[in-house]
Amino acid sequence: MELNQYIRLFRQWAWLIVIAALVGGGIAFYARRSQAENYKASTSILIGSYLQASNPESPDISIGADLAKTYAEIVMTRPIMQSTIDELELDTNVHNLKQAVETEILEDTSILVISVTYGDQEAVAEIANELAHQLTLQSPTNLTEEQEQQISDARDEISQLNAEIERVNQRQNAIFGLIETETDPTQVDLLEAQSNVFALQSAQLRDTRADLQVLIATIQNRTNTLDIIEEAERPEWAEQKGVIQTAILGAVIGVILAAGLVLFINYQESTIKSPEQANKTLGLPVLGTIMRFGKSRDSYSQRLIAHQAPTSPIAETYHAVQTNMLLSANGRATRQGIYVVTSPSPGEGKSITAANLAVSMAQSGLRTLLIDADLRQPKVHEILEIDNKGHLSKLLTTPPSHYDLSVENADPNAELPPILQEHVQESTIANLMIITSGELPEIPAEVLHSEELSEWIKVLRAFLDLDVILFDTPPSLVVADSAILAANVHAQVVMVVEVGQTQRDNARKAKDMFVHTGSPITGVVLNKAKPREQSFVYGYGYQSSTRAAPSNTSSSSSNNR
Repeated sequence: MELNQYIRLFRQWAWLIVIAALVGGGIAFYARRSQAENYKASTSILIGSYLQASNPESPDISIGADLAKTYAEIVMTRPIMQSTIDELELDTNVHNLKQAVETEILEDTSILVISVTYGDQEAVAEIANELAHQLTLQSPTNLTEEQEQQISDARDEISQLNAEIERVNQRQNAIFGLIETETDPTQVDLLEAQSNVFALQSAQLRDTRADLQVLIATIQNRTNTLDIIEEAERPEWAEQKGVIQTAILGAVIGVILAAGLVLFINYQESTIKSPEQANKTLGLPVLGTIMRFGKSRDSYSQRLIAHQAPTSPIAETYHAVQTNMLLSANGRATRQGIYVVTSPSPGEGKSITAANLAVSMAQSGLRTLLIDADLRQPKVHEILEIDNKGHLSKLLTTPPSHYDLSVENADPNAELPPILQEHVQESTIANLMIITSGELPEIPAEVLHSEELSEWIKVLRAFLDLDVILFDTPPSLVVADSAILAANVHAQVVMVVEVGQTQRDNARKAKDMFVHTGSPITGVVLNKAKPREQSFVYGYGYQSSTRAAPSNTSSSSSNNR
């Protein structure tokens, strides 16, 4: 189908697609809303204390952001989870709690957000906060108690130093006042000496205070310290995340399923499913309907049912088909037929059909020649279990006159000329002869279009005393070989279509191809029909039981070549 055909098809079934979208979306929405309510709470942790620095440096921020990724993994470990469960006495296990926890690192920061989705509205915030608390407690790189004590002691010393510096400054200021009022030079020198002592003491105290401040900053400014900057709070509303997305997904799935159903219905409606439909579609007689038989693992030779089980209903059907093929327009049988057996597409069973028809004709006493003209994927030698030693393309490279062969000097009772002995194989079935494909030519169409082919057909008919010649050819819509061959040898065409699989458009295209080349179409063979379909009729007036063929036959599809 072309794009515009698909567009028309989906427009025709738009109502079904819309209903499927609404139903799918509605079911998904209801199913999501019907699930138990969950609540979500989050707590935030700052990795590093660079914000306390007067001039935070970029490396500290970058390291903090990198460390946040590690802490996001640590919070999901079993010790953190189990400690949280134990502390809050939760009725859950580590696996289930992990499923409820998500971590996120805010972009371009070292802030780690721990989120918990839980069914208990009261407990969800407690769980988030306890996870953060356990992370700070169990983090191997957080401040130790000794470091915390060092900071506390240093701050106490700084407080004492500040008081001492204040006292020294006050005493120094008092001396400055005395110097301004003193007139005795000796006393002034003494006061200035005391002032210098106080100035030195003040400087020493300030240096000591600065050292302690550096110590505190060194401990506090570690990049992997953890600070809980925002605790989780009890959520007011249940989490509704994903309801709309789920509904949309359900609608999309509904549309996909509806589209698939539309394509399936269209495919089924556009295939040939009965003799009446084949006749109406193609305007051609239905030569017969072959039921499915054999097993999928059967070899090609096991599918030669006309030989393996000649009295079976399937074999009787092939006999009915070959009888209808040979009937002329006035109802009299013709014994000089040349037939091209083909199908529109691969896998519809034309090779198995051709071989079984050849066997059936031979069993009816007709001297039959089966030629494998499928010079792309030949199968006749496999079906009949013979060597592929014949070489059709080699035979056609030289005209019969090269071997001094002509219709006039043909003697069916004499020994076959060597060239014919080389390429024509006798089978174990009386009256059946075969020419296999042999080595495949580079351009099969040229071989089948050669003038030598029609000359060889006349010679073969005369020397072999043939009644019927059957050609197995490639699918007609894949390559033009069958149309070229039919026109070249003035053959009648037998088209094999698979019930429920062959598209009506493809069958029409195949028919038109032969009509365009002027090749008459004898009729259609419906292949691989289901045995339970009681309405199938085999040929004109021939009916056969729908029971399975004995022994090696079943309702599985194996007549598919």
